[in-house]
Amino acid sequence: MSAIGPAVSENRLMRRLGKRTPTVDQDRLYAVCSDSDLICLSVNDGRELWRKSYTKAFGTKRGSRGICDYPLVDGDRLICMPGGTVATSVALNKFTGDLIWMTTLPDGQAAGYAVTVLSNGAGVRQYGTYLKKGLAGFAAEDGRLLWQSEKLSARVANSVTPIVRGDFILTYNGDGAGGALLKVLPDNEGVRIRTEYSFRESINPFQDRPVWVDDHVYTLRAGNIFVSYGAATGERILNRRLEKSRITSMTRADGHLYRRTSNGTVSAWADHTESRYVRNKARANNAALTFSLRPYSG
Repeated sequence: MSAIGPAVSENRLMRRLGKRTPTVDQDRLYAVCSDSDLICLSVNDGRELWRKSYTKAFGTKRGSRGICDYPLVDGDRLICMPGGTVATSVALNKFTGDLIWMTTLPDGQAAGYAVTVLSNGAGVRQYGTYLKKGLAGFAAEDGRLLWQSEKLSARVANSVTPIVRGDFILTYNGDGAGGALLKVLPDNEGVRIRTEYSFRESINPFQDRPVWVDDHVYTLRAGNIFVSYGAATGERILNRRLEKSRITSMTRADGHLYRRTSNGTVSAWADHTESRYVRNKARANNAALTFSLRPYSG
């Protein structure tokens, strides 16, 4: 298989702003290259099926970290956020790359670095994403801008993916932006959002998203402090300092939270508890990893 784009040297500290995880849908893979090309490949043999240039087609400007987007498959459509002067958001035919609709914001606002998420808030199908100036929602039907909130825009880069649950959108953003719970409500001309709560907090920007489990939200504060908040109130519940690591990714499975750091360490905790704190560590080394949990009292 030949290269699909030029090689890019990695900035280890800022890799969260340059990562471009491909999207896989059945027998097709969609990838955005740093130099601006969106490419559709066959997963069977790596054959290129179609290609579209963000810079030429949508007026996207290539920043110092290249172009970063996470195409979202919705039915037969591929939803992209090129953040260009010609198009802010677009829907493409996922089989051919042909344009279905595009929306351009008046200020030609650039895209952020977070994943686009699907919501059916207030009964309206929509796509939520971070642009350079804040969180925004676009109608799935025709791409029109439904709502936008600039209150939780980070100083450096909007890189933390929002979480959708029913009519609610939970967003915790780094670089001093903090957290908020938004509710999508019906409106005469579509939908609007209401802020249920918001708070300023030094959330660690070197992670891709918080973890929402029942009534708890788990994330990291600056200084590598593991915290949990009440999902409905934003009240801080748990506050515990961890070993130093700049970049962290978290997920949940089988009643435990799993955290992997940039140095390869994987840790696990029991849900919803501080007194019954459970942890085990292992070095991943970019390979398959299995380990057993044991009580931790430190």
